[in-house]
Amino acid sequence: VSDLRLEALPGVPEEPGHCVVALVHSGRSQLAELFHAVGAIALEMGEQICGTPRPTGVILVTNGLQADPAQVTGALGISEEVPMFVVAAGSYVSGLAALAVYDADDPGATRTVADMEEAAAAQRWGTLDPGECTPARARELVAQLLADGSGEMLTALWAPPLTEADLDELGSWVRATWPDIEWHAYPAEGMAEALQVGVE
Repeated sequence: VSDLRLEALPGVPEEPGHCVVALVHSGRSQLAELFHAVGAIALEMGEQICGTPRPTGVILVTNGLQADPAQVTGALGISEEVPMFVVAAGSYVSGLAALAVYDADDPGATRTVADMEEAAAAQRWGTLDPGECTPARARELVAQLLADGSGEMLTALWAPPLTEADLDELGSWVRATWPDIEWHAYPAEGMAEALQVGVE
């Protein structure tokens, strides 16, 4: 897919601070690597992550998945007494929108958590499962999300059966049809869906 941009967003500080955790279907996948790249610990439930510095708090981005806080602290090897803030992102694209406004310099995390929740809630998104996902259905989904004419950026996460060529064609169509929309697409094998699209 051409013209991709993956920004290095503020990550978890080396000094003890808040640990940002993003739930994923698979901890060893392109999807997990994507969340690592934007500064989060990608956690598959049931996985044990060693060497996590003791944080002053945990910011948990749910990405449409469910987890008991005790499971998360146990997976990280930290005390259940460590404060946890839950950002209820309904999808992976919403989780990325939340992480885009994460501020590692907010010591109490209350302001940045509120900003992350707002960013996740404000995003319009939709998904296609592998059995229903074709290039034509992908266009229909994008058109539906952009039907009201609002939005500045469209983010697509894709996995098989879609191919890189399919996303190249989809991106070209989006740019031609909505020239003011900023388009980003990332391979994300490891999610349950074949396509997630979010509009901000």
